[in-house]
Amino acid sequence: SARREPRLVVDIYAAIGEAYQKNEDLSRSIDYLRRALAKTQDPAQELRLLLLLASSFAGLGDIEASDRMLARATERAGASPDAQLRCLVLKTRSLLLFFRGEMPGCLRACLEGADISQAVGAPAEEMVFLHNAGDCCLRLGDLARAHHLLSRSQELARTHGLARNHLTNEILLAYLDGLQGGAD
Repeated sequence: SARREPRLVVDIYAAIGEAYQKNEDLSRSIDYLRRALAKTQDPAQELRLLLLLASSFAGLGDIEASDRMLARATERAGASPDAQLRCLVLKTRSLLLFFRGEMPGCLRACLEGADISQAVGAPAEEMVFLHNAGDCCLRLGDLARAHHLLSRSQELARTHGLARNHLTNEILLAYLDGLQGGAD
């Protein structure tokens, strides 16, 4: 019981911090997430907390603190044999870069995430990374590459029965066709 209490306390702090984050009370989110981070002894949970902190700091506009948390998470994930943890870091990195408008960096993170996801046989993750990479290329004006990446994502969505994602890709591909004069 005494051994489980610290984990329970960490879980409670983390849950409260995440709830505050979802409700956009980011200062309180950071307070509880920091408390959880200070008490955790689980490397996977530490990484998850660092990513949540990176997102909360970014939401407050504290890019330096966000980058510090993301760097710590990247370091932890790099030392881990768990490819899913590395993908989680890349997903967070790509989202933060996307919202900052840093499309080249976002594209690199998405492509790396797609490669890792493909290597470990995680088609749903690979499909999302490819979709986001295609979106980046669209915003960068590289329409041919956007079409290629979105088509690959579309094929994964179709092959694995991911109907919602299939539709999302279909919409962007139709938009690209329209931009390129190929709309019906």
